This record gives sequence, C-alpha cells and structure tokens, in this order.
Amino acid sequence: MAMIFDSHAHYDDARFDRDREAVLSSLPANGVGRIVNVSSSMETVKTTVALAHRVPFLYAAVGVHPDEVTDLTEADMETLAGYVLADRAAADAGTPRKIVAIGEIGYEYSRGEDNVPKDLQRKWFERQLALSNELDLPVVIHSRDAAEDTYEMLKAMKTGEGSGVVH
Repeated sequence: MAMIFDSHAHYDDARFDRDREAVLSSLPANGVGRIVNVSSSMETVKTTVALAHRVPFLYAAVGVHPDEVTDLTEADMETLAGYVLADRAAADAGTPRKIVAIGEIGYEYSRGEDNVPKDLQRKWFERQLALSNELDLPVVIHSRDAAEDTYEMLKAMKTGEGSGVVH
C-alpha cells in the first residue's frame, strides 16, 4: 500500500478532543505514514508542538494564521524561533526533529469587513516569511482570495527559492 503524507492537519483542534487518540491511532493502519500538524495561533503552537513530540509519525509547523495576527509581537517571533532552536538542539542530542515548517501564515481576504486589516496581515506574513528564511525552514501558506498579493509577497521575499505548501 502507498503511504499517505498529510501535509496539513489540525489534530490539536478542540473538535478532536473526544476522539483524538482513536483517530490518531487508526491512521497508520489506514496508510497514513506522516502528518504535518499546522498551528494557527500562538496557543496552538504549544499544542501542536506537544502533539508532535507525543505522536511519532506527526510533525509540527509553527506559525500564526492571518486571522490571528492582531495581537502578535516581535516577542512572539522570538518564541517561535525558540521552539525551532530547542527542537534542533534536542535533535542534536538524538531526539528526532519534529518542527519542520513555519506555518500557517499568509493572507485571509474572504471575510470582507471582518478581515484583519490587510496591512497587519502583510506585516506578519512578511515577518514570518523572514523567520522561515532565517531558520531555513519551508512554509505552509494560507491564501484565501489573495492569490496576487501572496504571489507578490513570495516574489519580493524570494521565498520561491525555498520550499513550502500553498493552499
């Protein structure tokens, strides 16, 4: 049987609280060999990293979704970098590396007036792309109703020379 690689999951989400363990334990028998669980806020960075350390075939992407950037700070970017650097230090000591990307980052324009302001989304998208470049990690990009702006940002940041997933 071919192995399935799920490059974008949110198994730390509260919707899985009742059956998370059953779902996760069923995946290998159903051909799912690897999963990247993607964070969407500073809070889910914690839950995503914890889950990745607990589940051998699950890995983490750490970042903040455009809907959640309103209260971000530069200290949060340092926290994200700290998670990655701690993960790398643990890997140097023999523990498998578990943080494999920066994400879910990008633009969310589908909510009209309810969107986080575009300039704020742009600021934190650019900063998280810079973080991915600094840490030499691929990105997981959320781009809803924002294809042109996403393309222009990736071109400006020369992120296209790296790797990642856009959805």
